[in-house]
Amino acid sequence: MILDNLEARLKKNGTLEAFNKDTAEIDEDVRNLLKLLFGVASELDNAKQEYVIHGGYAVLVHLADCLGTKAIPKWRGSHDLDLVANERIVTMLKSYLNILSDRESQRVKGKRTLKVLLEESEKPYKLDLRMIEQFADDSAETYRGEVDTLTVYGISVRVPKLMRLLKDKLSVSRNLERDNVDILNLIGVLYLRKTPAERVIGGLDLKERKRLYSLIAADSAKEKFIKENVLIEVSDKYLLRFKKQLKKRIK
Repeated sequence: MILDNLEARLKKNGTLEAFNKDTAEIDEDVRNLLKLLFGVASELDNAKQEYVIHGGYAVLVHLADCLGTKAIPKWRGSHDLDLVANERIVTMLKSYLNILSDRESQRVKGKRTLKVLLEESEKPYKLDLRMIEQFADDSAETYRGEVDTLTVYGISVRVPKLMRLLKDKLSVSRNLERDNVDILNLIGVLYLRKTPAERVIGGLDLKERKRLYSLIAADSAKEKFIKENVLIEVSDKYLLRFKKQLKKRIK
């Protein structure tokens, strides 16, 4: 159902051919998760629900908004989709998705994982949920207030604002290459949007500044911006400004 509805929506928007072309040669699992992303976003938008896509696919939406959909086949890919939701949204998801299981995390409060079987696939995909009801009150209100609605292929997608997403990525306890790639891509989007380094750094706490400094302070930092999955190369001047301002603000 959800894929049929998505195809009809893309046809109506005149973007089905572009979507098929952009995703023709990417990993099948990533292509199916992109269909899940845009299908879920379309259904929840029609129902006026205040969901938020976050994680790697939120980074991709910002990249596509900034660079156009040519960013999609060049993106790093991800095999799960992250969504901030509430119980009403979960009920809606179960009404139009084939949910094989719904499990609460034993380690992370408020996290649930749905395993979803799509019409065109023989394997299930993970839809990781963060339940808004179990956020601390101030955290929930902050998240609700820091959302952008961006349009890709004519479909509205709700994602965290750039700074909120950057802070989320800098605050994760793990230090994986895919997270570092996401952080560098977000810095690239901020660069293209002419966001001053001072404003970005002013919005970070000490731990987040230290993480960012460790990522871009090395002499080889410039090389990180021309890796295959980092889609935006920032100028030497912008990168140097970040380094100098971060060094001052982590002492």
